[in-house]
Amino acid sequence: MLSAKKIWFGNVRAKDVYVDFKSTFDIQKKEKTKIDVSADGAFTLYVNGVLAGFAACTDYPYYKTYYSFDLSKFVRTGENELLISVWHEGVDSQTYLNADAFLAFNMYAGKKIVSTSDSSVLARRNVNYKNGYCKQITYQLGLSYFYDATKSNVKQFKNAREYGLAKIAVRKHKNLRMLRRVPYRLIETEKGYIIDLKREYVGFVEIDADFFKAQRLEIVFGEHIRNGHLIRKIEDKDFSVEYAGKRGKNQFTGTFRRVAGRYLEIFTKEIKIRYLGIRPVVLPVVRRAVNFSDSVYSKIYDVCVHTLICCMHEHYEDGPWREQALYVLDGRNQMLAGYAAFKDYAFARENVVLMSKGVNKYGLLDLCFPAGINFPIPFFSLCYPLTVYEYMQHSGDGSILKEVESIIRGIIRAVEERIDESGLLPNFPYPFWNFYEWSEGSNHCTETGRKATDEYVKEYNLILNCAYILARKYCDLLFGESTDLSAMKKCVFDKFYDTKSGLYRLGDLDSRFSRFGNAIAILAEINVELDERVAENMLNRIEVIPATLSTNGFFYDALLKTDEKYREFILEDIRTKYENMLSQGATTFWETEKGAADFGGVGSLCHGWSALPAYYLCRLLKK
Repeated sequence: MLSAKKIWFGNVRAKDVYVDFKSTFDIQKKEKTKIDVSADGAFTLYVNGVLAGFAACTDYPYYKTYYSFDLSKFVRTGENELLISVWHEGVDSQTYLNADAFLAFNMYAGKKIVSTSDSSVLARRNVNYKNGYCKQITYQLGLSYFYDATKSNVKQFKNAREYGLAKIAVRKHKNLRMLRRVPYRLIETEKGYIIDLKREYVGFVEIDADFFKAQRLEIVFGEHIRNGHLIRKIEDKDFSVEYAGKRGKNQFTGTFRRVAGRYLEIFTKEIKIRYLGIRPVVLPVVRRAVNFSDSVYSKIYDVCVHTLICCMHEHYEDGPWREQALYVLDGRNQMLAGYAAFKDYAFARENVVLMSKGVNKYGLLDLCFPAGINFPIPFFSLCYPLTVYEYMQHSGDGSILKEVESIIRGIIRAVEERIDESGLLPNFPYPFWNFYEWSEGSNHCTETGRKATDEYVKEYNLILNCAYILARKYCDLLFGESTDLSAMKKCVFDKFYDTKSGLYRLGDLDSRFSRFGNAIAILAEINVELDERVAENMLNRIEVIPATLSTNGFFYDALLKTDEKYREFILEDIRTKYENMLSQGATTFWETEKGAADFGGVGSLCHGWSALPAYYLCRLLKK
C-alpha cells in the first residue's frame, strides 16, 4: 500500500496539461533504491537526467493503483535528482475517466524514505508540450500531443501544493518495457518520407535526426498505405502527433502516448534521419514452448502471439491503433489465447479485477475499463461470469472469487429483474447498446447515437437470452449452486426455433439465422436433443450469417460440444480465414475479415480478439 500526500501544481481540473516535479535526495551508501508512484494520468520519471521509468495509471478515482520501479542502477552516492513529469489528460475517453490531477510517491533507499510527495517538492508547468491543446486522436483513444523542442523550459520551479492523503493499492503485474529501435525502410514520397517498420509495432514515437532548418513535423501513424500515403484524418479522427524541432540535432521520445502501426509518414525532406520510428513498448511475458508440425499453423500461432503482445499494456486492449480500450468480450478472448501462449496469470487476474470496478448505476458493467464515455453492452456483462470461471480453471486461483463474487451476483440480479411476463429478456433501452458481434442483425450500431427521448421498440433477441442462461450456468459452477432454468429454455425454444429450417432465429422481429446465435443456443442447452441437427444446419445452409472473428470461440465450442468430428472443420476454418490475412501481408490479425476497409476505412489490422486461434490450435493440435 502506498500512503503518501497528493500534490499538484495549478488547477487539478485543467485539461491536457503537463507538469514537472523535482526533488533532490541523498544516498549515503549503495543499497536497493526504489520508488512507488501513482498519478492521475501518465508519468515519466528521470533520475539524474536519465529515463528511469514510465507508466499510465489507467484506473478509477476510487480504485487507484501504484507502480514500483527499482532505481538502484540510476542513483549515485551523495546528492541525486528525481524528476517526474505528469500528463493529466483531463478529457473523458474510452480509456480514461477524468478525475482530479495529482502525483503521489515514496522513494526508498533500503527501508528509509529519502523523498516523498509533499510541499517540499518543486513543480512547474512543462512548456515543451503544448498545454491545453486537446487535439483528439479518436474519442475512444483520447488526446494526441504537440512537443516543441525549440522552447527552453525555463519556467521557475515553485513549491507543489499538497491536497490530501493517498492510500493506493499496488499494481501486481510487471512494468512495461521499452525495447530497442527496430529496423525500417525509408520510402521517399513527393513531399517527404514514409517509414515502413516492416511489421506492426506499438510504442513511443522516437526521433533522432538532423533538421536542415527549424520546422514543425506532423507525424502520421497508421497500419496501411492508401493511394501512396497514410491517411491522417478520417471523419473526426486524426492519427498524428506533432513535433517542432530546432535547426540541427533533434532527439525526442514521446513517452506519454503510445501509438501503433506499421508505418509513419512525415511531410518534409529538410531532414537527415538517423532514426524516426516507433520504440516498441511491451509487457514482459514468458512464452510457452509451442511448435506444430504444420508450418501454416505455426505461422498463424506466432502471429497470434505477436497480436496479443501488441494488445497488452496497462490492461488488455482491443486494437492499439484506434482505441487501446479494455472490453469484456475482447479481454475474454485475449485471456484464453494468453493461457495457451504465456506462463503467467497475474496480468489476466489484474484485468478481471479491473473490470469488476466498472459497475454502473444499473448494476451492469461499463463499456470499457476505465471509461468516461459509456454506452454499456449487456451481453458483455453476461460474459463476465464465464471470464472469471475460465480464469480460475486455467490459473487454479480460487482467491479471486472473494473479490468479484458480489459483482457477478449483482450483474445476474440486474439482468434477471428485466425478465418480463413472457419469461424472456427484451432488448435493453437507452443508454445500453445491444451489441453481440459485428455482423448483420447483431451489431445494432445505430444505438450508440440514440438519446433518452428516442422511442423504445421492444424486441426479443436470441443471443441475449441464451447469454443470460449461459451466465447462470457459470454462476452455478462458480458458487456450487444449481438453478432450474428449464422454463426459460422452453420460452427461448418456443420463441426462436424455426421448425422448417431446423435453426434458431435471431429475434422475434428478425427472422434471419446466424452461426453465433445458433452456437450460443447449443451452449445454453436450449434443446439438447436437437443440437446435432442445429449444428449441421448452421454449417450447411447458405443463408446462415457467419460468425465473426470475435465470436468464433463460441462457434467452435458449440461444434466441439456437439461432436468431436468437427475438430477438422475448425482447424480448416482457422487455416482458411487466417491464411487469407497472411497472404495479404498481415503481421498482426485484423478486427474483422474485411480488414482496413471496414468501418469506413478505420478497420483495425491489429485486434486482440482475433488472436483466439492460439488457444484452439493448442487445444486441438498439441499432444
